[in-house]
Amino acid sequence: MALIGNCITVSRTDTGEKEQQEVQLPDGTMEIIDVPVLEEVTKEHTNCYVVVKQIEMINFWCSDCGKEFDSEGNITKENFAAKNSAIHFHVGVYKDKETRDADQEDFVHWEALNLNDVDLNKNIYSQCYDQIKTYEGYKNLIND
Repeated sequence: MALIGNCITVSRTDTGEKEQQEVQLPDGTMEIIDVPVLEEVTKEHTNCYVVVKQIEMINFWCSDCGKEFDSEGNITKENFAAKNSAIHFHVGVYKDKETRDADQEDFVHWEALNLNDVDLNKNIYSQCYDQIKTYEGYKNLIND
């Protein structure tokens, strides 16, 4: 499973410059710190090969986030303990399929994303690929 086509990736690089920013510390006091100035860099990739490199599933209990719905979608019960799942996945953009097959770490771009509204009754990889295609820069990709 993969996506192919043209995409535009965005990354941020350190310019070497610093700017001052006021932050609030855990004790409530304010402090001015130097932070790096980042520059946004976009890059167009033609005929690239995009794959989900890794999926991490995090299961947890939430004490007050459960919801139940009736057949019309109205909330009938809420704010009760419920088991939740979060999916974190890594995406690799490769020059082409042959490059990925030869060395899975030879990607031209990598990023980590989160799967929103996961349905554990459906294929998680398919859900990840469908979500990738909703992001700006990835909308022109098609299933391989």
